[in-house]
Amino acid sequence: MSSSSASGNNGNGIAVEGGSNAIASSTAFANGFNGILMNGENLRANRNRADANGFGIAPDLDGLGIRVSSVNTTPAGRGNTARGNDDPSECSPGYLC
Repeated sequence: MSSSSASGNNGNGIAVEGGSNAIASSTAFANGFNGILMNGENLRANRNRADANGFGIAPDLDGLGIRVSSVNTTPAGRGNTARGNDDPSECSPGYLC
């Protein structure tokens, strides 16, 4: 998936499940939970921006800009930016941003 955008959703902004997925050059802004969420194997997140996500119910320090959960592989990524999200760590794993 590339050049996508999501804003103002009650839950996650952009979400993908499954192996060998990639999100690139996409934007997630002001979504209720995570801006970008990926689950699976062999995942890649490149050149994405995720700002002001995770404030859906109330500030609870849980909503990330970019959250990538990869099974059996280390997620790859570069050039991602996440700022002003509810969880101050902004990205998980942290090296993605």
